[in-house]
Amino acid sequence: GKGSDNLVGETGNDTLIGDAGIDRLWGGEGADLFVLRREAEATSGEIGSEQPRPPSNFLGQVDQVPADFILDYNPTQGDVIGLAGGLTRNDIVLSERFLTIGDARDYDSSGPFPPGQPRTLDFRVLNTKATVIREASTGNILGLVKDVSPSQLQFISVSDGAIALG
Repeated sequence: GKGSDNLVGETGNDTLIGDAGIDRLWGGEGADLFVLRREAEATSGEIGSEQPRPPSNFLGQVDQVPADFILDYNPTQGDVIGLAGGLTRNDIVLSERFLTIGDARDYDSSGPFPPGQPRTLDFRVLNTKATVIREASTGNILGLVKDVSPSQLQFISVSDGAIALG
């Protein structure tokens, strides 16, 4: 979709393509391909911190998620990140950051909060580690990957024609 979406794969090999907006992506079991694209509204600002923040429920310290967020990347299952728009591994820079985000239920590695379920008052702030993927030439953030270090990520280049339906 053209807004902020939850993209959820199932068992098996899935291809998940974030589009306009800030999407949350879960591939499920299997060797998944998570495709990241340049976004017209991308930000180059710094997010998170270099060290974990002390636990807090104070919402003033919550980081805004600025780009598509891959929430269940699993290198042992063969997951890879596809770079669209002519980007290659040499065109990106990776950094590890610690983020404080909320509502934790929206960023659970096991999948999104079930639609139609009532939201109770158990709002929780999530302190997590993430790899930030930036375009080297602009500094713009292409995406984030939860709880995976930069050395664990695998990338491939994906032609725009191959993902035209995304």
